[in-house]
Amino acid sequence: MGRAAPGVELRVRDAAPDGVGEIHARADHLFRTDAEGWLHSGDLGRVAEDGYLYLYGRGSDMIIRGGENVHPLEVETVLAAHPGVADVAVTGAPDERLGQTVVAFVVPADPDAPPEPASLRAHARTRLSGFKVPVRWWFVADLPHNANGKVVRQRLREPGQGETRD
Repeated sequence: MGRAAPGVELRVRDAAPDGVGEIHARADHLFRTDAEGWLHSGDLGRVAEDGYLYLYGRGSDMIIRGGENVHPLEVETVLAAHPGVADVAVTGAPDERLGQTVVAFVVPADPDAPPEPASLRAHARTRLSGFKVPVRWWFVADLPHNANGKVVRQRLREPGQGETRD
């Protein structure tokens, strides 16, 4: 995202071992802050040693699979690079054994010839840890977006049966 603007202080709270935690900001022009003047953004990110801020998505979107954190934005970025994908959103679905599992909703680049889940899985496995690779794949005509163009993950629902991982 870049560095903080002049007069803005950033911190990462409750950081995981990878340095990712909730981004807090403090500045004179911010409102809705806590008693110490910090704005709790709800966004997950990390601040690198050179001061650059890297965002990983919303805290409420985090998928916790078997005790491991999966950032949907990371998975979406990888899947979006597949030539058969026009748009993609990733969310967590309840799983009895793991707590949550990773599910991908894919808008195919060619609606008449969606990519094979095996191709998407292989693509993801070359760039992501295995626990981050989606287990189920749904091909949809479009994704639900809000007025700002952001995907509304709460509206992503599995229609029933999905193709499961081998």
